[in-house]
Amino acid sequence: MALEVERQQGKTRNSGNARGPALASGQGEQGSEQRSLPSVRDRLREGLHEDGIVARQVKFWRSRFADKPLFAALLLAVMMSGACGGSKARKGVKLPPPINPRLGWSEVGIASWYGNPYHGRKTANGETYNMNEMTAAHKRLPFDTWLTVRNLANGKTTRVRINDRGPFVGNRIIDLSRSAATEIQMIGTGTARVRLTVIRPPAQVRRARLPAPASGRQEGQFDIQVGVFASEANARALAKRANGKGHRAVVREFFQDGSKRFRVLVLGGSRQQATSRIAKLKSQGFATILRPRRGT
Repeated sequence: MALEVERQQGKTRNSGNARGPALASGQGEQGSEQRSLPSVRDRLREGLHEDGIVARQVKFWRSRFADKPLFAALLLAVMMSGACGGSKARKGVKLPPPINPRLGWSEVGIASWYGNPYHGRKTANGETYNMNEMTAAHKRLPFDTWLTVRNLANGKTTRVRINDRGPFVGNRIIDLSRSAATEIQMIGTGTARVRLTVIRPPAQVRRARLPAPASGRQEGQFDIQVGVFASEANARALAKRANGKGHRAVVREFFQDGSKRFRVLVLGGSRQQATSRIAKLKSQGFATILRPRRGT
């Protein structure tokens, strides 16, 4: 009886197979599946970092091969090979040289977006990725650079902050968070041609980055700026030179147009003390700017 039931089940599976033409051409069911698998692999790898594209591809292929254990194993292997690690940045991938663009710098190219499975993982700058925030990945721009991103197909724009590295597919120039991609209406297409422009950080971000207000004992206190550098080593070299001339110099880190900078300050004191020190610094060949003291 069990043997008869198995025979009947086998007939039912063969008669209900949706890929009848493949069987009629002389290919067995297994052979037809193997012939189709390379295209599954290629399509998945092609859009691995664009969750909207991957989701549609997986849904399409699953509808055709959902009853095939071999497909499930292959799908898992491909996804694991392309989405390993904690952040989007691929280990072993050599990034192009970094750039330090000025305000207004622009770039045109293809944008993509990423959400799951990266949501909640560490980004390249150590933050936890949140696909609902206005962030993006770029291979060359400094972290915390702010950009406007304009979708050239529909004119929609959004503002994002760089906190990750990527994209690593083709010649794409930026990977947007899901929220940013939604704002410029490119979720459905997965990719879009965009223009990136470096901008100042939003006002609320600039205010948050300001040093703490001066305490009571520091009111009316001033310091003298003698240099600002993109290189910390250069800033410290100038501070060492100022210290060698009998001044007390410190290096303070700050952000300008989304890029890290290093300010060299000579401690002054009251306005009268700072003015007197400026005269001495100038006689020693230093460029000077009087600045109110902020923070400690």
